Amino acid sequence: MLYSDTIIQWILRTGMLADGDRVICGVSGGADSVFLFYLLKELRELLHLELQVVHVHHGIRGQEADRDAEYVRKMCEQADVPFSLFYRRIPEEAAAGGLTLEEAGRNARREVFREAAAGFWKEAGRNARRIVRIAVAHHKNDLAESVLFRIARGTGVQGLAAMRPVSVLEDGDGVLPRMELIRPLLGLSRQEIEAALRREGICWCEDSTNAEDDAVRNRIRHHILPAMEAEVNSAAVSHIAALAEQAGEVTDFLLEEIRRRYPKYVNSAEGRLPDGCRGAGLSVSDSLVRNELPAMQSGIVHRALAEISCGAKDLGRIHVEDTLRLFHLENGKALHLPCGIRALRTAKGIFLYNIYKAEMRGDPCNCASGAAAGCSDRSHESACGFLTNCAGPGQVYASDPGAEPVRLLPGESVEWQKMRISADFQDFLTGVISEKRYTKTIDYGKITGTLVIRTRKPGDFLTVRSDGARKKLSDYFTDEKVPRDRRDRIPLLADGNEIVWVIGRRLGYRYRVSESTERFLTVSVRTGLSGMEESSMSDFKDRFSIMITEEEVNRRIRELGEEISRDYAGKSIHMICVLKGGVYFMTMLSQQIHEDIPVSLDFMSVSSYGNELKSSGVVKIVKDLDEPLQGKDVIVVEDIIDSGRTLYYLLGILKARNPASLRLCTLLDKPDRRERDVRVDYTGFVIEDKFVLGCGMDYCQKYRNLPYIAVVND
Repeated sequence: MLYSDTIIQWILRTGMLADGDRVICGVSGGADSVFLFYLLKELRELLHLELQVVHVHHGIRGQEADRDAEYVRKMCEQADVPFSLFYRRIPEEAAAGGLTLEEAGRNARREVFREAAAGFWKEAGRNARRIVRIAVAHHKNDLAESVLFRIARGTGVQGLAAMRPVSVLEDGDGVLPRMELIRPLLGLSRQEIEAALRREGICWCEDSTNAEDDAVRNRIRHHILPAMEAEVNSAAVSHIAALAEQAGEVTDFLLEEIRRRYPKYVNSAEGRLPDGCRGAGLSVSDSLVRNELPAMQSGIVHRALAEISCGAKDLGRIHVEDTLRLFHLENGKALHLPCGIRALRTAKGIFLYNIYKAEMRGDPCNCASGAAAGCSDRSHESACGFLTNCAGPGQVYASDPGAEPVRLLPGESVEWQKMRISADFQDFLTGVISEKRYTKTIDYGKITGTLVIRTRKPGDFLTVRSDGARKKLSDYFTDEKVPRDRRDRIPLLADGNEIVWVIGRRLGYRYRVSESTERFLTVSVRTGLSGMEESSMSDFKDRFSIMITEEEVNRRIRELGEEISRDYAGKSIHMICVLKGGVYFMTMLSQQIHEDIPVSLDFMSVSSYGNELKSSGVVKIVKDLDEPLQGKDVIVVEDIIDSGRTLYYLLGILKARNPASLRLCTLLDKPDRRERDVRVDYTGFVIEDKFVLGCGMDYCQKYRNLPYIAVVND
């Protein structure tokens, strides 16, 4: 057996595999990919995986490459695993595209995975689970090499998070499934992998090009890392890998803090320019350098420069540092930056403007970058954020079908039809893009005009395939069976007549992030309830209606208490509450357990992190249990289950602590939102995909105390 408890815990912690998943494994024939193949082959029985192997023949190494392909084919044949062989002419493709062999190879493998996943999904039937996992064999040494390579080339903290356990290759639509790249071996070193294969008597193929020093990464692999392990620390690889994981966590935190604090220091302004004209721009307050640490200063200034830059791709750290130095100079000093950006020292801070915007008064920018510009009123995001259990695809509509369009610039947060839409640059993205229904990361370099939020108009179309094929928006609505009376109210993110994103639904293919993307723009839509914190009770009643009455809630909890009491007669129950929402439900439920059944309570708090750029699903334990679970009959109590991602990980961790039994009880279940398969043993109510509160569930930490379940009025 190749796998160990360590590997299983790694897979559970990242949520990269679920029972019944369809997995495509890239196998080259080398030690790493052969280990991955046998690992997934063994896990196939444990997790009921549908497994397929893909091998790409790059057309480079002649008979040696033929040997590798035949070895992988026979290995799959013996294990009864479907095998697909793809031939590509990488040298020709590299020459045609002006790429290195490594770049052309990565592009080819991505295309092959996309093609294989589409076929795999089609064979399974369109009604099957739409996620296909793409398993690759990156391990600790690969991660360490990437980190050192990026450090040498120049990178920031975010660039240190070189590889994530799970990332998104394709978000999925009606043509392609959702494809997630998984790296099950990131917790293992190359030495551990090869030792395990030798122990099991499994051979592999050696790629002769790996011994060459032509590629920079090979020189790091053959010389720099071995020297570090021999002369500095034998655990250097593990320590670098741990640093990369921590850098990802720090980056997620820093980006969120920059987003949160940005409106405090940066505001829209109009100022007098050196030539005597007046122009619109951004005012960065002096208080930024007085109140914030250097990392926050740099992050906020960088975001402001990106916002005013019209999408220039050559803003670097030196430009941020020069702008910060301007705070310490006298009034009237100015700084010229790329793409027509000017920074002017004023009495209250720094005024940033763009000469192209100032001259054209909000018309499209004609600067060298070819990107879009424009002006709009700024409206900063509310503190409460997105409603995480809001309606599903197609449930967000404009209240006015003829609503006036609004421009959306990078760094802007605008209000439109009871929605708040924000757009933020994400620089040095590490290959992980937003996966959320109401948040999409797009290739900003593909934008040709000014992004606009609006409803449909004649001539609208989407790009639906990689070959540039188009579809009329009206035909898309017909194919998706969108009712005609709703089509004029669906919000769109448009670039001229081309639809970038049908909000809540499909992202146009042309704007998807690819290997060549240089500037990433994340667009988020928040719906519903800005200002609710100040609402009166009479206003509250207008906003919500009762879905489940107090009497129905109490009656169902009594019934659950009776059912659990019957199942646990003669035993003790150890209840675990997942904070915070589950406290209300667990308190009421525990009171309904028969008095002759001892009940003990414990509490656990977890946090799903990181931000919208991270799709790994990793969960951090904020507060762990106070008592061990060994030999106890455990019931995990939740207020509501929707995607199941957090619970999928949490139940795996709890199961590893060897309780006598482990069951799950929830007051509310929303199966339409499920992304991870979790077994629910006791359910209070199954509800549709609506935003609800009360009985422990909140909005902005309020209204948990309502004794009934309320639903947001449409």
